[in-house]
Order: sequence, then C-alpha cells, then structure tokens
Amino acid sequence: MLVLENDSADDLWSNAWVAVLDGPGTVRDNIAKGPSHETLHAVLALTDPRQRWVTSRVPAINPAFAIAEVIWILRGRSDAAFLTAWNRSLPKYSGKSEILDGAYGERLRHRFGVDQLLRASSILRTRPEQRQVVLQIWDPLRDLPDDTGESASPDVPCNVVSILKCVDGRLDWLQVMRSNDLVRGLPYNLVQWTTLQEILAGWIGVEVGHYVHVSDSLHVYHDDLGRFTSNDARIKYRNEDDLRLDIQKSEQVFTVLEEAVSQIAGADSLGGVIEHVQSLDQEGYSDWLRVMGAERLRRLTIADAATDMARSISNPLLRHAVGNWFRRCGSIE
Repeated sequence: MLVLENDSADDLWSNAWVAVLDGPGTVRDNIAKGPSHETLHAVLALTDPRQRWVTSRVPAINPAFAIAEVIWILRGRSDAAFLTAWNRSLPKYSGKSEILDGAYGERLRHRFGVDQLLRASSILRTRPEQRQVVLQIWDPLRDLPDDTGESASPDVPCNVVSILKCVDGRLDWLQVMRSNDLVRGLPYNLVQWTTLQEILAGWIGVEVGHYVHVSDSLHVYHDDLGRFTSNDARIKYRNEDDLRLDIQKSEQVFTVLEEAVSQIAGADSLGGVIEHVQSLDQEGYSDWLRVMGAERLRRLTIADAATDMARSISNPLLRHAVGNWFRRCGSIE
C-alpha cells in the first residue's frame, strides 16, 4: 500500500508520480482506455491544504478549468456547459450529455433530499466533537453497473464519499475515490476538495486542518506515459490566501462568481471581459476572476491584455500556475 505525506500538493503529486511508475503496481485493462499501471489503496496526506496547486505536471494543468469546477460544485450545478466553456475536451471523459450524471455539486447540495454542505457545517459548528459527518456522493441506485457489468453512464462519479471532523479547532477532511487518474484527475481533485475544505472551515468558524486523499485505484494509462511527466526543476511558491468566510458572505461571493464566470466565458471583447472580472472585490476570490479573464483574453487572441491580466494576479502560486498554462498553450490560442 502506498502512503505519502507532504505539505504541498505539488510535492505530493510529484512523489506519487514516481511511486506509481516505479512501484510494484499491477497492470489492469480498461475496455475503453486500454491498459493502465495501477497502485491500489494509495493514501496521500496533505498537511497544508492551501498549497493545493500542482505546478510540476508537464504539460501544465488548466487553472481556469480547476476554478470553474470548484464554483460549479459549490453552486450545486450539473450542467456540462459551465465546464466545457473552459475545457472543450470534457465530453471525451464525461460523455456528451448536457447534464452530467455524476456531478458532485448536485449530489452534495440537492440529491438525497438534503443540502449536505449546509447540514455538515451546521452540525460541526454546533457540535464540533461529532464523528458522524459524512458527505455521500455515491448513489447505488444510479451508479452501480448493471447485472452484466456495464457502466450505468459515461459519467459515473470517481469520488464516492467525504468524511469531515473537527480536531483541536481545525477541520480535517478525508476524501475517498474509487478510481483516480494520476495525471488527468488527481491534480484537479486536490484543488477541488481542499478548496471545499477551506470554504467549509469558514462556514464552521475553524482553521483548516489536514487533508487525506484515499485513491482505491491510482493509475496511469499506458497511452499517457509518453504524454505526461513531472518537472523536477520546478519553482516553488506559496499560497497565502485565506478563502474562509462566514456562510452568508461565502454564499454571496459564490453567487457573484458563478454569474461573473458565465459572463466572462461568453464575452467577446476586452471591455466585456474586464467588466466582469471587476465585478467582485474580495481578497483571494478576486484573483479567481483574473485567472478566468486572462484565459478568456488568451482565447480571444488579445495577447497583451491576456498577459497583463495574468500578471495582475496577486497570488504568486496561482500566477505561476497560469504562466505555466500560457506557456503550454503558446500564450495565444
């Protein structure tokens, strides 16, 4: 069993890359995707969840897509359009439906007849010693394969459950995944769930604790072995932003973010992008809109403005991640 611990997601991912490729894992075939090198029951512990950005993956991850996913989850959405605006390759992995069956936000905020995020924060705010706070994502009625072993849909959730505990005034988060692509999934998963952890810590009124990520199958498909690697000569930056807000303020901020990101995705001019980037003045979160604005300007081939917007990102780690992405894309689409 693989067990790794680090204070940054970047080092954690880089170490996992080496461990999975060089370790004694097994080879498992996937009908659709071919053989993969797999490590079972991997445990990845992140002692400082704010250091959530993986910048050593080559080619670089798409920070705008990662941020869009967080907003999409927090707002309880299940539509594909909000995400495909920032990642046009998504249908290759989640199917072509306009509604994503495995949408985490819809399951956490609407499925099962309860808003699990609100309930969890209320419980731990009132009874921080409570050990029964479990966020359920997996829906056996929808997600189990049929009697012949055929998948229920093209978008069966890989994340199945989150377990939250308050320990010494901190929110610890355990995330369990049934299946986890090391190169295409894990860097984004670390952003998703550690950000939710920090946001809920704000709702509860506690500090951010440790994050533990359990991948029952951590794997790399053989077709991806020549497409991805880890950059050992990476530059290290730290994320000092604090995303914790009380629940009322947090929900207000995410309402603005949701609308602004939708508008930025459809903007077709420099002025249109800037207008919506400037729609929020909130420490930490304003940088998110600068990321989205920079990416939209890059796609519109407004090169100087895209570069200026990227340079205006105050968080050095996030600015570095955007720079990596721009270099991957050749700056302009």
